Amino acid sequence: MSYALLIDDDADLVSSIKEAVESRGLEITTATSWEQGLELFHAMAPDLVIADYNLPGSKHGLQLLYEISRLRPSVRLVLFSAYLNDANIKEVMRLGLVDRAFRKTSPVSTARAVMDEVAEASKRASLPTDWAAFGRAASERSVVSAEALERLDAYLSNSVQNGRGEEGETAR
Repeated sequence: MSYALLIDDDADLVSSIKEAVESRGLEITTATSWEQGLELFHAMAPDLVIADYNLPGSKHGLQLLYEISRLRPSVRLVLFSAYLNDANIKEVMRLGLVDRAFRKTSPVSTARAVMDEVAEASKRASLPTDWAAFGRAASERSVVSAEALERLDAYLSNSVQNGRGEEGETAR
């Protein structure tokens, strides 16, 4: 059973990550769009969702993860992107929506990071549900406001489009 969902429009990267994960005896489900990712989340109920920030269409990966967190607050959420810099990543983490955010610096390092996340998700899936942790996750994720998300997403989108986002700039 697949406990992880990877959403990225880079078909070559998705294919190589899927192959690498499966070579370790793990399973991962993949999607190439926001809409397909949300459909598969509903169908599969994975414990881990990893989404690229810069997905095609009008909605970014951060918004997708927000939608998923509203549906199931205990799911582990990871955002990655080749377009966000370190300052952008810090802003994403400060929002409190995702459990991890990282830059896609190379296909190999990205695949390793994803494989580590999937391996941990597989281990967690074999454990009994920690209802106290579930309640804490629901409480913590519910404090992320839609307005704060929209401000951060607009800042990140502008940063990506303009190729900037220098150290020190913030979404506030």
